Amino acid sequence: MPSGGAMMRRPSAVPFQFASPCWPGLAKLTEECGEVVQVCAKVIGTGGAMVLRDGQMIERSRVIDELADLMAALHFVVNLNLSPGEFCYYEDRMYAKVRLFETWRHDDALDA
Repeated sequence: MPSGGAMMRRPSAVPFQFASPCWPGLAKLTEECGEVVQVCAKVIGTGGAMVLRDGQMIERSRVIDELADLMAALHFVVNLNLSPGEFCYYEDRMYAKVRLFETWRHDDALDA
């Protein structure tokens, strides 16, 4: 705390922060993406065993927490930044991509 008891306040118009007029929430979305990448890399690195070399466990709940945090940040950014027309495009693209991923999963199951 600064001298005199005054509390420091963050600037409210820092680009990409929550209160920014420029893509509010984008910084948080980026941070959450990084956390999902980190926890997923640990799971992949263990071959799904969920135990790191030092014996530390990767809790399944940690993966779920990070995915939920990412979805919350994405929801925030989408709802605050997209126009109604952009949101319709976003949803159409998202569902098309989900269908594509489901096709890939089905094809992979046939190959197994």
